[in-house]
Amino acid sequence: MADRLDVGVAPAVLPLLQEWKRRNRERPQCAEAILYRAIKAAVDTVLSSAEKVDAPQHKLRAPLTNVCRLKPGPASRYRLFFIFSLKHRKSIVLWIGFRKEGDRKDAYTQFTKMLQKGTFDEQFRELEIPIPKG
Repeated sequence: MADRLDVGVAPAVLPLLQEWKRRNRERPQCAEAILYRAIKAAVDTVLSSAEKVDAPQHKLRAPLTNVCRLKPGPASRYRLFFIFSLKHRKSIVLWIGFRKEGDRKDAYTQFTKMLQKGTFDEQFRELEIPIPKG
């Protein structure tokens, strides 16, 4: 069995996940419920696995160095941003957003603005990861 990592969730994304979880219970066929299950599966298979979390295809380049992203599900337009530390045996989900290139609400645009505001500084410090400039 592969080494397992603990998975945490940043406070910024917690309300969104809680809402999708509620919709999953109440209306399992709605889009948010299906997305919630895809995210849960991705977290269970990738973010909790020391082997899979460190894969090169998850790592972002400058200016988002030290941040990783995951596409939850095939052909998903959503992006799950996370950080991890093998030293601390933990990965943390920072943000989940919809990918719409060129739009001001694009997942990367929103995430970069949140990084610049210091929204995730505590999570980076917890795992002793340098904070990207964004």
